[in-house]
Amino acid sequence: LRTSLCTFERKRTVLIVDGDGGRATRHREALEHVGFSVVVTEKGSTALERAAEIETDIVIVALVLDDARGTTVCVELKKHHKHGNLPVILFGQFSTLAEREIAENAHRADDFLQAPFDEALLVERVLALTGRGARDESSLVVGLDEVRSLRRRPDPNFGHAVR
Repeated sequence: LRTSLCTFERKRTVLIVDGDGGRATRHREALEHVGFSVVVTEKGSTALERAAEIETDIVIVALVLDDARGTTVCVELKKHHKHGNLPVILFGQFSTLAEREIAENAHRADDFLQAPFDEALLVERVLALTGRGARDESSLVVGLDEVRSLRRRPDPNFGHAVR
C-alpha cells in the first residue's frame, strides 16, 4: 500500500538559480537522481517568476549571479513568494559578502553552503529542508549512497566570478 500511495505523490520541485551552467547541471543531476524534479534558471531576475510559475518546494541560489546578488534574490523570494515560507539555500564563497549582507540575510536564508562542496552535501541539505527524509528513510539512504559514489572533486575555480 505504501508503494502504491507514493506513486501518486507529487515530485518535489527544486528551483536552481545559478549562472554557471556546468555546476547547475551537476546539482540538477544529483537532485534528480534521488527523485526531485529540477528547474534551472541562470538569472536572478527570472527567479521570482519561475518560482511563481511552477510549484516550487525549495530554491537554491548562487551568491554571485550575472544580473543580481544571490542575497537580493533570497530576500525577494522570501518577501514575495505566495507561501512566504519557501526554503532558500544560498551557496558560494561567503568571503564575497559584506558584513551588512550577512546581517541582513542571516534571518532569511534557511541554509548556507560554503563553496566548494560536493553534490552529496547539497542533496542532504535539500532533503532535510523539504522533509523528504522522514517519509521514506530506506530509499533516502540508498539514494545518498549512490550520490556519494558519484562525488566529484570540488571545483577550485568555484565562486571566482568576474565582476
